[in-house]
Amino acid sequence: MQVSRVGNKEELNQVRIDDIKKPITETKFDDLLNQLDVELLDEEKELFQSIIVDRRVSKDELNTLSYEEVKKLKEIVYRSDLDGKFLTDSLVVFESLDMAAYLETPNLSDDDNFNKAVFEMLRDLNLSQEEGLSLIRELGDFVDNEEKRDFENRLSNSQYDSGVRYKVHMGKDMQEFISNRLEELNRGLDTTNDEIVKEDYLYLINIYNKIDSKYNSFKQKDEAYLEQYTRDTKPNPIYNQDVINLYNDVVKEHEEKDKKEFEELLQKLEINNLSQDEKEKFRLILEDKEFSNIEMDRLSYEQMKKISQLISQKDSNNIPLEGTFVTLGSRTSALLKTVTATDDDSFNKALFEKVKSFSTMEEINNFLLPILHHIDEQLKRFDEMIKLNMDEVLDDLINGFKEEYNKAEHKEIKEHYESVIEEYSDFKEFYAKIKKEDAS
Repeated sequence: MQVSRVGNKEELNQVRIDDIKKPITETKFDDLLNQLDVELLDEEKELFQSIIVDRRVSKDELNTLSYEEVKKLKEIVYRSDLDGKFLTDSLVVFESLDMAAYLETPNLSDDDNFNKAVFEMLRDLNLSQEEGLSLIRELGDFVDNEEKRDFENRLSNSQYDSGVRYKVHMGKDMQEFISNRLEELNRGLDTTNDEIVKEDYLYLINIYNKIDSKYNSFKQKDEAYLEQYTRDTKPNPIYNQDVINLYNDVVKEHEEKDKKEFEELLQKLEINNLSQDEKEKFRLILEDKEFSNIEMDRLSYEQMKKISQLISQKDSNNIPLEGTFVTLGSRTSALLKTVTATDDDSFNKALFEKVKSFSTMEEINNFLLPILHHIDEQLKRFDEMIKLNMDEVLDDLINGFKEEYNKAEHKEIKEHYESVIEEYSDFKEFYAKIKKEDAS
């Protein structure tokens, strides 16, 4: 059976420093291509050897490559041979993490037109590192190398040699994928009342529309090209039903494994207050290591409180627990702070609802940060184990702003403090209302 040619962490750890100090000469590069059984045109050999000769790929070098060239480059880096032995001369370093989004595009689907559309869209928009990585997660997430190896290890030699490789959206109709995602995003846009979340929906809708436009343009060129050679027949796809069935089996096995690991994490954290629906919902939210504003918008206060038990947790030795550290949307991060702000659930709920009512992050931070800072100061002043009286805490915060108001000399500054005092006074009344409702 064919073995995967992708190097793993264990193999990388065994690479000797001395082996990767030397440049990849033309002779070494030829040997590498022979070991990998990769064929390149003369101009491609010259291009790729010149790029990786110093074992480093810069952003400028990557920017000179087309989608097709990036796809070929990935076939000669981080590789093991047919016997599974890691090839030292395939080890190169990429200059920055924001290059990962471009490098991941060939792994998205077995529809090269879709992958190329995403690649070109990334290049057009010139997204930041965070935006690029977030977008790849949105489109399907990064390839799980363990899942990839399991799949490719089970391919027959003929399947592997024909070009079959693991892809995130294998066997899917990517036009249908785009249409369904746009429909879902537009439906979410219509139903949310959160202005910040609306901006996130509009951003993604714009992204998918750009991909859709490029995708259809590439498809039309492909179809026109094929029509020169054939009218009613098309080449047999290498991703046939046997390959798709194998892929589905591997995905199902790893999904079961993920569920088991998630259950083990819940046991380790001693979390036993989740329903089966919540377990699955939270597992799917966190599996891509990102908790977005859109995902947050679908959760209630109670669910946000529960999922907070799974965010940024550490073990008894203060070591971060794998699977709990995720990237948070700006609004998600703020709302997670509200549900764990104090031991007073009614106060946290009031704070959650108040923060959700704001339309911008500036409004959120202006209101939330002084409260959180004051709570923190009170806990430090007394004892972190003490249960604070939140009416007294709010009174103390409001009185502090009243003192600042009395000291202010300029009209504009006084008006600012008047507004702040009124806002926190209104919040205190809202908190009293929530507390009364919870008590009844």
